[in-house]
Amino acid sequence: MRFRVTAFSSTCATTMSPFFATWELTGKYPAILDDKIVGDAARSLFADALKMLKEIVEKKWFKASAIVGFWPANSIGDDIAVFADDARKDTLAELRTLRRLHLPSHGRFSEHAFHLSRIARRFLESTVLSSPGNTTPELLRHLRSTTLDPLDFESLTALLGFWDRVKFARAE
Repeated sequence: MRFRVTAFSSTCATTMSPFFATWELTGKYPAILDDKIVGDAARSLFADALKMLKEIVEKKWFKASAIVGFWPANSIGDDIAVFADDARKDTLAELRTLRRLHLPSHGRFSEHAFHLSRIARRFLESTVLSSPGNTTPELLRHLRSTTLDPLDFESLTALLGFWDRVKFARAE
């Protein structure tokens, strides 16, 4: 299945605030465009981004090999509701959270540790690393070379090590 980017969609508006933050312009879109302090810079950046996006599409600079979408979401009890738009009237999906599985209370500690480490690893791989699928020692080697606070690194080392021991423990 192929998709084409044809124009900036108003549904993308909820993803624009992080875009501006990347350029150290703080504020929520679209209000940031009228901000007394950063409004001029935000409008200029936004215009440049739309111009570049249009040029990328028109000149076919690259071919997308993945599609990413962002939707409004809210927690509902232990689940997450994903909505069609900011009106939050139509629910697209309800995602079960790990907490809802009650794994520890059912004595399924290994499975719980597996899911927790998977969540932590995916987060770290998507925010700090560029190569998914690292072993714990490889992951820690990469993290050591980042600007991660030494105390946080120590905590992550202990936590990932503990989860590995629980995941790979064998019943005697």
